[in-house]
Amino acid sequence: MTETTVDPFASPADGQGDYVTLDDLGVTANLDGTATGRLVLIKPASIQTNIPGKPSVQQPNPKPYSAVYGELIVLDGPINDKVPVVPMSFPDFRLHQGYIVTDVKGMFQAAGLVPAGRDSEYALVPKDAARSMLLGRLVKIKNKSNGFSWSISDGFTRAEADLARQYLANAPKPTDPFA
Repeated sequence: MTETTVDPFASPADGQGDYVTLDDLGVTANLDGTATGRLVLIKPASIQTNIPGKPSVQQPNPKPYSAVYGELIVLDGPINDKVPVVPMSFPDFRLHQGYIVTDVKGMFQAAGLVPAGRDSEYALVPKDAARSMLLGRLVKIKNKSNGFSWSISDGFTRAEADLARQYLANAPKPTDPFA
């Protein structure tokens, strides 16, 4: 097999430099308002806690929230202007919506402040060294306030795991800029 390399200092590919939300990734709406989305692989790097919420008319004193930073890899689904190829890696993605932070915190734990990181930003390490990534399908589920929130589905099929393994085996490796 030929090893593919990527220049880590190259300009972002079309679509990768744009701001992308989970809704942009494309989901299939269900009749009850929930939705099933793409198969994703998440490689969390850090978590930022106590981010001040933005006041609104409905919530003049919002609670602080947390956000997970890391790589989000879209493994399947339709092509669109935000996801022009599949699989596609978003190397510096911020996840903060719905239950996703809780999903990540279920598999990862804080391991100390990130040097020169954002305020209250902690490095994440897997609770189980054998599972350093989170694989699942993006889903929109009903939340406690009868709205809808993003989550990662529990479990995955053997075919979905094989798709993730295939991506990882063929993923471009960064070139050594000092070689």
